[in-house]
Amino acid sequence: MLDVMASVRQRWGTWLAISTVAVSCQVGARSPYAPGYAAGPTAATAVGQGTGTTARAESASNAAKLGLVNPSSTGSAAITPHELRAAAVVDAGAGGTSVSTVASQVTTVSPARYAGPVPQGRGDAQRSGRSPYRLSSAQPKELWRVCTQGSIAAAPTIASDGTVIFSSHDRHVYAVSAQGMVRWKHRTGDMIWSAAALLSSAMSPTAPAQEALALVGSDDDKLRALRVVDGSVAWTLSPGGCRWSTGRGPEASRCDIEDVTLSASGVAYFAGAAIYAASAEGKLLWTYSPEHPPDKKPHCSSAPALALDGSLRAVCHDVLYALGPDGSKRWQVEGPGEFESAPAVGPDGTSYVGDEARRLLAIDAQGQPRFSFISGGPVRAAPALRSDGVVVFGAYDGVLYALRPDGTLAWSFASADSIQSAPVVDADGAVVFGSRDNRVYALSPDGRLRWSIQLEEDIDGAPTLGPDGTLYIGSDDRCLHAFR
Repeated sequence: MLDVMASVRQRWGTWLAISTVAVSCQVGARSPYAPGYAAGPTAATAVGQGTGTTARAESASNAAKLGLVNPSSTGSAAITPHELRAAAVVDAGAGGTSVSTVASQVTTVSPARYAGPVPQGRGDAQRSGRSPYRLSSAQPKELWRVCTQGSIAAAPTIASDGTVIFSSHDRHVYAVSAQGMVRWKHRTGDMIWSAAALLSSAMSPTAPAQEALALVGSDDDKLRALRVVDGSVAWTLSPGGCRWSTGRGPEASRCDIEDVTLSASGVAYFAGAAIYAASAEGKLLWTYSPEHPPDKKPHCSSAPALALDGSLRAVCHDVLYALGPDGSKRWQVEGPGEFESAPAVGPDGTSYVGDEARRLLAIDAQGQPRFSFISGGPVRAAPALRSDGVVVFGAYDGVLYALRPDGTLAWSFASADSIQSAPVVDADGAVVFGSRDNRVYALSPDGRLRWSIQLEEDIDGAPTLGPDGTLYIGSDDRCLHAFR
């Protein structure tokens, strides 16, 4: 056992050291002119199986910062593609209980429950940031803007009839027609950072919008399902347990629900004080509560991402977790710094995630490190994955980086301020993102500037591409803009 752990620690430490040397010469490349896969999970592997020689190495590695934590030895039955079993699982590692059960029955749901051409904020359940649509090659013109009373940080989503759903820090969820007319707005109890995930009651993304629900999390600790047709509430779920659901401070914000990931089978995955799965009918299926010291209660800052095998990747503070479809832990990795956004998961199960320690980490499906790239600033926005394996991400040094599949720098592009906006890549590999220099940038696949648009305030939100090439993006100017 000690020999196994020594090799794990050595591999992790050596990997970080080599990565630091390899990329240190790439940081600071500042020239601005330098050169979706659908969720269809197969049967999941039983928890604790197929993990190689490191399957029982967890307890020893908990002591080491940057330690790699591997799957527990706890087993369970294999999960079929469209079933979730909520089962009591006690984690074998040091740190206490991991899964609290809410339901014991098997819930079967229908596949293909997405409602619209852009049903969730990062494009798909893997949160890849990849769009099947094409970005304009020429500088677009503004079609319309809808202004609210608060900043807009979440990406808009698009229903089957062209309705654009977005949220604002003014506590409202908005539905806007394709022509920019407000159809309805719904008030929540606090600020909203969450993009709407669009769930269809039918088995087709082209089902009528009146049959669709918009699932939105809020800082009032609630997940709401709003009817796309009129904004009325279909159901509300409050899974937290914090003493205060609104206001400022650690206890008031710990249960905030900041985003939602929707599976093709209609299961909603989200996070707050824990990691949760809910059915399309608003029933809590399971809860995973991360282990934590007594003086530090957990907060999971973004929605989980789904791998193609049905497993999940989620971040809580400085830990990346891999969970099975039933919410049982497979492995965890403690990073050099805290993770602010959810990982993007590649087709091979590799997770790509940025942290406060300026790194973009790539961690394979077994929890083993692939590479670490050091940027010039904290990496707080989610990365995007191109179909050719290139990983694109922005950092607080104002630079957008593109990495080859081996983690080496392909190109970089410098904006004039920090980047909080998660990039989107189009069908051809072109990239669009916002910067805190008040500009939206469009880049060719090789990183050359295609065009830029100046707005009045910072742009922290991720853009959305519509089927007709319309670009939707929110800003700190409190408006949602549509360009084509």
